[in-house]
Amino acid sequence: THRSLPDGGSVATHEDITTRKRAEDRIAYLAHHDVLTGLANRAYFHAVLDDAIAKLDEGADFSLLYLDLDHFKTVNDTLGHAVGDMLLEQFAQRLTTCLGPQEVAARLGGDEFAILQSGPVAPEVTTDLAERVVAAGRRPFRIDGYELSLSVSVGISLAPLHGTDADQLLRKADIALYHAKWEGRSRLYFFQSHMERRTANNAMNSAGRRFMVGRC
Repeated sequence: THRSLPDGGSVATHEDITTRKRAEDRIAYLAHHDVLTGLANRAYFHAVLDDAIAKLDEGADFSLLYLDLDHFKTVNDTLGHAVGDMLLEQFAQRLTTCLGPQEVAARLGGDEFAILQSGPVAPEVTTDLAERVVAAGRRPFRIDGYELSLSVSVGISLAPLHGTDADQLLRKADIALYHAKWEGRSRLYFFQSHMERRTANNAMNSAGRRFMVGRC
């Protein structure tokens, strides 16, 4: 601040706001990033996804990759959540090295991750990215004296080919991910319409088995 004095002089007062500015920056960072992995969080990823959808009217396109770690629950159950968290951190670091300037990765929760690859994107370019992610997951993780061998499954939807709505695209990528796991895990699949029927049939069969067990 600057204040003039009656005799013609002035008094300047300076306040150090470094701590406050750092706190504000930290709050802004946490609003958009996952605390554990440092990747974008679910809220920020949905904002990026909505922005990409808005650009579809301009002739743009994009790919949406939905992925998770196969058998991650086993790690948590047998080695504890602390090891599981370190595994997620290491995987996030590997995932970041797979990304280019047009790609944003996020942790959606648990061991579920997503990548938005901005267009124009040819299917072979998306395949190359997904293969790098799958390869990154195949390499052993060394954590707290353990060597963990896991894998990554990837499901992919394309906009506008598979939809122009965020929930629709996420659902179809998730269905493709389910298909990848059903076919043996550690692989990638693009969404195809027949996958919806198979997913629905499998869900009905599972529900039927649970009903019969309940009656017995």
